[in-house]
Order: sequence, then structure tokens, then C-alpha cells
Amino acid sequence: MSIASVTHGHVLGIKKNVKENLFFADESTIIYPAGNNLIVSNIEQKSQRVVPVVAGPETITALALAPDRHIFAVGEKGERPSITVYDLPNFRKRRTLMATGDGSQISKSFTSIAFSYDSKYVAAQMGGPEWLLHFYSWEKGKLVAVECTYTATTIKRVESSDSSGKSDQQQQGGILQIGINPEDGTEISVLTESALNLYKYSEGTLRPKNIPIRLKVFSCHSWLTGERLAIGTRDSYVLIVDRRGTVGEIAVDFSRTTPHSNSFLHPNLIHTRSNVSEISTHSMSEIHDIGASTLARTEVCVTSLVPTSRAIIVGGNAGMVCVYEHSIPTQGDPVELHESHDVSIVVRAPSVSGSSAYRLAKRLFLPSDDPIPEVQALAVSASEGHVVIGLTTSQIFLGTLSSTQSAPTTNLAMPTGGGGVKGQPTDLQEQKCEPVSQPYHHGAITGLGTCCRRPLMISCSADRSIRIWNYMTGVCELVKYFPEEPHSVSLHPSGLYVLAGFSDKLRLMNLLIDDLRLFREFSVRGCRECKFSNGGHMFAAVHGNMIQLYSTWTFETIANLKGHNGKVRSLYWSPDDSVLVSAGQDGAVYTWNVMEFKRENEYILKGCSYTSAVCTPNGRVVYAVGSDRLLKEISDSTVTSEAEANTVLTQLAISQSGRMMFAGTSYGAIRSLRFPPVAVNDHEHQEHIAHSGAVTKFCISSDDGFLFSGSEDGCLLIFKISAREDRKRERSQVFADEILITRSDLEEKTVVMTELKRTLEELKLEHEYQLRLKDMNYNEKIKEITEKCSQEIEALKISTSVLRSEKDREEVKQQDELMQMRTNFAQELHVIETFSMLLNVANYLNLREGCGSEIQPRTDARI
Repeated sequence: MSIASVTHGHVLGIKKNVKENLFFADESTIIYPAGNNLIVSNIEQKSQRVVPVVAGPETITALALAPDRHIFAVGEKGERPSITVYDLPNFRKRRTLMATGDGSQISKSFTSIAFSYDSKYVAAQMGGPEWLLHFYSWEKGKLVAVECTYTATTIKRVESSDSSGKSDQQQQGGILQIGINPEDGTEISVLTESALNLYKYSEGTLRPKNIPIRLKVFSCHSWLTGERLAIGTRDSYVLIVDRRGTVGEIAVDFSRTTPHSNSFLHPNLIHTRSNVSEISTHSMSEIHDIGASTLARTEVCVTSLVPTSRAIIVGGNAGMVCVYEHSIPTQGDPVELHESHDVSIVVRAPSVSGSSAYRLAKRLFLPSDDPIPEVQALAVSASEGHVVIGLTTSQIFLGTLSSTQSAPTTNLAMPTGGGGVKGQPTDLQEQKCEPVSQPYHHGAITGLGTCCRRPLMISCSADRSIRIWNYMTGVCELVKYFPEEPHSVSLHPSGLYVLAGFSDKLRLMNLLIDDLRLFREFSVRGCRECKFSNGGHMFAAVHGNMIQLYSTWTFETIANLKGHNGKVRSLYWSPDDSVLVSAGQDGAVYTWNVMEFKRENEYILKGCSYTSAVCTPNGRVVYAVGSDRLLKEISDSTVTSEAEANTVLTQLAISQSGRMMFAGTSYGAIRSLRFPPVAVNDHEHQEHIAHSGAVTKFCISSDDGFLFSGSEDGCLLIFKISAREDRKRERSQVFADEILITRSDLEEKTVVMTELKRTLEELKLEHEYQLRLKDMNYNEKIKEITEKCSQEIEALKISTSVLRSEKDREEVKQQDELMQMRTNFAQELHVIETFSMLLNVANYLNLREGCGSEIQPRTDARI
């Protein structure tokens, strides 16, 4: 009798109604909202971290990331809107900023949030009809200024002829987006469909200034520098403006030069489409034709833009993102650049010397499950090496910017006819983006189911698709699109068959390896609920006010269960398939004996619309929820217990063991209830943050290990269940690996394999023959080279011996010459020495005689 504990496993979806819903936390981590949670996704490791941020009936309405990427702000809807500031990456709550007023205002949410460049101030725009601009010093938690930024008398309302794909505030002509000057944290830009206003904070007030811009229908904007902004329009232009007005404009070229292809979806995904007449797959050429015709019928517009240090990245509704790099033309008078090839630039700069221009440098194509995907959000990494692209179809793609080098000067040449200047692109790059996330649903979840033999979950949505998910890995394994919306879906316990209800018929399909193949159709119109029995031998389908039971194997109608006077909204089989519980909008909850095809118990409350009813494993006690905000326990056609839920509970799920119960609420929260209750009116529960819309479908895996929930917000949540009684019990679920494949496909694949094997054998023989020829050729070459080398070696040996003998002779000759020279030198030395000696003796004698004749007389005289 404890409350089961649940933790987030995988969150499959994105919150679409937040305009700027995608951010780079660091080079490998992105942040986006899903339900009332923030998803921190590592795009390299393919991992997910779920951060619940909004509790209760509130929901996320706006997000903003500070320029230093250390602070994150979340706008929350409520009676009095608020903004919560978190630290990154631990998401510790720093401050809560409340809107002005006491909650009596009509607007209940912020629609756009922006941080100043120093992350000290936060600007937040409240929705209509008040349209109050709030300016906070968030560290102090102080609201420093408030200003009304939109009134019917101050700004001319521009009505657009095409309202498709617009948010409510766009259709009303209100504030689209705000931003803060990257060099002045007290200057705020406010964009409407027809005007751009600047608000300067000074002395406790926000002083407005209107920028004169020629009349266009605007869609988005962003600051380029402290003096210039870029504004996207709905006629596919980007205006470059400063405080004096428009200084230039870029005609964004969304024309396709590369065929649009859906073959670049998620690598693990199998994607198919069905046509109107039968459930089959379109050829890719047909899908391209659909995309081309859709683009021709749709007005191409700029939906999002983000600047980098050297470029403007522009996204639209044409299935691509264009990167326009800044280039500086040659010096001279202001010029006007017209359309040429795939660059369309018009720049006018009468106030500057030399016009600043932008050239198309790169196109990033978006392979989406939608023929013409529309870009909803763009975010650039801190290094400006990558851009993540969020689509309105709840898909995220990654594009590379690092290969785009600094743009060279556009070649300009005056045409002979005069007029403008034409520039030719020199290095236009085209690239297909890689999917970052799974292809999520982008419509309300209308059906959900699981099986026991395989770890599969099936879902259908208002986006006209049925998707097969592996709930162990969180990977979408197959997507099937239909020409009409599937209202309900059920997966056979074996995981090999799918039952889907459409507006015209109920269809039984085989789940193949790469497709959902139609097998049988039943004349059940508008089937809103269908479900296989736990044994899989029969299934129940709702046909108006009647429940029809069919045999899964013979397709015969087993029984028609009549009794409801309104639409049936819930079907539930007991574990042994002996009891079927139904609940409807007529306020009736019936328990049917399937063996005898009769109604055993009933409870009717007029004026209450029941949306879900389940029973205990023995089928004796039924639990039902509806519009009366009560959880009822019904036994023997009598309500034995009622618990006040304080909100509308939309769905119930009970575990196979009968010891856990969960409930989904109208505001998207998941409640884990104490089960069985300890008191008559016991409604003790734990509430978990989950969706941002009403929970529409609920189910539990066969091993009671996972809880699956779907909502109106288009998100699927997978929770891991851990009951206190089951913590010591190890779950060792073994799943089957079998798959279905048709005989024709198998034969075709066998023929292809045989042909490939034959081709492989032929290639092997050809390669072996070529190898033998190469071996023979190389052997001959080796032999020739060896002989040539041997000959050269012998010649070198002979030459070496000759040189050695010559060397010896030269050495002997040199020795002889050296001896002779030594002898000659010795003789010459002896002669020279003898001659020198004789010469010295003669000189001595001469000197003696001369000296003697002079000294003798002196001596004699002295004596």
C-alpha cells in the first residue's frame, strides 16, 4: 500500500509554442523545452537529461540564455506571470521575478525574454492585451521599469492575407519579439508586424523611439552591432536598419539547386508514407513533387534569423537555411546590387563610404518528414562552428559553419545597360544537415499502446502519423504517414500486428521490418478507441455508441456490446481477458463479461463525461475518472469510494501486478497514487512534472517497469517505475527478436542477395585473375630487375678490382717517388751545408787577416 516511485527515462518531443526554444549551452550540449521540462541533450553522446522546471498548472511560455551562457531564464504562465532564473549547468534556482500587478490583468504569460550583454538585466514582454514590457535588475530581484509597448492607437495594425502557420499573437498583430542592444544593456528593441521601436532606460522609465522603416510585414529580428539590426520579413527579405532607418536589404534566395530528399532522416529511422487509395509507400520522386507543389502554394518568408561575427543565418519555410556572409565591395559611390544567379542582394548606404554587402555563402538543406519544413528557431555555438535548427515539425538538425571561410570580396562589374552592379558568387557551399533528435510527433497524441514480446511502444497523432518506438533506447524505429488522421491505435501483444482506427475504416496492419502493411479492413467508422486483448486472440473497437469484438485470427465479429448512449472514450481489458471495462461521455461505466457477452455491472452519472476507467486484476473493482474531478471506486454497480482530486483527472493506468496506479491530469502532471487506498476517501499521491497539456493516453509496460504517457502538447514521456515492494525483485524480461516480412519482399531480397552473391563471385574471379596477371607481370619485372642488378653488381666488382690494382700501383709509384725525393733532398742539403761551411771559413779567414793588420800597429804603439 505504498506509492510507486517514478523517474524520467526518455522525453520524446519538443514544446512548439515557444518561439525561441533552442539554445547552445556549450559546444556539445543543447537545451530545449518539452512539456514542463527542460531537456539538456548532449549531441555527441546522444544522451538526455530531464530538468523539471514548472510545477502545477503553470507552463513554459518563453526562454532566454544569457550571452555568457551561465544564466538561463524561464518564463512561466500563471495568474501572475513570473520568470525564474537558473544557473547553468546545474540548474540551481537563483531568482524568481514576478510580473507587475496583482494578477487582475488579462495577460497571464510572457511571450519573449532577453538578457543584456553583461547578463545584469532581463527584459520581458508580456502578452496582450496589456503588452507590458518589464525591465528587471535580476540579481537584485528588482523591477526597474514597466512600459506599454503596443496599443491600437500608437501602432498601425497590419493584417496579413495568409495566416497559416502563425501564432496567436502574430494573428492579433501584437509584439513578435524583443531584444537588447549587445553594446548597451539599457536599450531594448521591440518588434511588431509593422514597426520596430527602441526603448531606452533612463531615470526609472523606458523612453520609446520609433525607427522609420518602409512598410513591410515583419516576422523576426536580431541585433547585429550596437548600431544596426536585421529584420526578417514575410516576403523573404532581411532589412538592415540603424537608428535613421533602412540602410540595406537582402533578398533571401530560398530557391533549390539540390533536389529535396527525405532520405537523410535519422539513420535508425524507417520513414514511409501512404496514399489515399491504399496503404503503400510513395516513391521519393512523388514526395519531391509534393514538396515542390507545396512550396509553390506557400508564401515563402523569413521565420528566424541569428547573427554571427561575420554572417547572418536566415531560416524560413522553404526547407533550408541560408548563410549570408559580410563582404566589402570595392571603394566608390554607393551601389545597388541586383539579383544574379543564386545571390540576391540589394544594398543602399548613402551615409557610409563604400557599401556594406552580404553574399550568399552557404545553404543548409533540412531533410524533414514534412515536404517543406519551416524553421522555428536557430542557435549558434560559442565558437560559431555549428548551428542547431529547430523546425515546427519538432525536429532538430545540426549544420556546420566552420567550413565557411571569410568571404572574399564580391566581384563587381558595371553592366553594359547601366543600372546596378552584379556580383557573382565564387564559393557557394551546399550541405545537408544531420538530425540531432528523433523525429518526434508535432500534433496531439491520440493513441498509445505497447506489447509484451518486444520492447516496443506505438503512438499515433494528429500529425497523421503512426510511430514505433523502442522504449528501452528511446529510438524511433518506424514512421508511417497517412492521408488522414489515425484516431486510435493498438499494438498486438506479440508486437507483430497493429490495429488503427481511421475516420472511414478500422485497419489491421502487419508490422514489417520497414513498413506497416495493410492486411485487413473493417467497416468501423470513426473508431476513437480500439484495443487488443492481453492474449491477443481478439480485439475491441468502438463504433459510435457500440463496442464490437472481433477475432484476431478469423476476423469474425464475436459480439456487439450495446448500452452506451454517448461516445465511448475508454476501453480496458482485465489481465485474463474475462472482463472488458468501458467508459463514455454519457456518464456510464460498464463492466462486460466477455465470455457471456453481457453487461455485469454498471454505474451511470448523468452530466459527467468519463475519460478513463480501469479495473483490478480480478475484475471486481473498477476505478474511473471524468469531468467531475473525482476518482471513483466502483464495485457491484455501486460507488464504494470517492476521492477529490482538485483537478480533472484525464487518464488512469493500473499495473499488471495490481499494486500501482497512476493518473494523468488536465494540466499535464503525472500522479502516482497510493494503491490500494488505505481509507475510503484517500487520495494520497506524489505529483511529477511532465506535460504542458492534458494527458490524453496512458499505459504501463507488461513487466511494470515503464510508464508511458502522451499529451495534447505532442510529447511522449517514458518513466521508469520502481515500487518499494519490487525493489528486491530483479526484472529479467526477455524480448523476442522475430520480425515479419512478406513473401514477396523475402523473395525479392533473396533474388537480390543471389544476384549480389553472383556478382560477388564474378568480382572475386575477376579480381583473382587480375591479381594473377599482376603477379606474373610483377614477377617478370622482378626477374628483369634482378638480372640487371646482378650484371651491374658484377660490373661493379670488376671495376672495383681494377681500381684497387691501380690504387696499389699508384701507391708503389708514390712510395718510390717519395724515396727518390728524400734522397735528392738529402744530397742537396749536404752540398748546401758543405758550401755554406766553406764560405763561412773563407769569410772568417778574411776577417782575421783584416783585423790582424789593423790591431798589430795599435798594439805595438801601446806597448
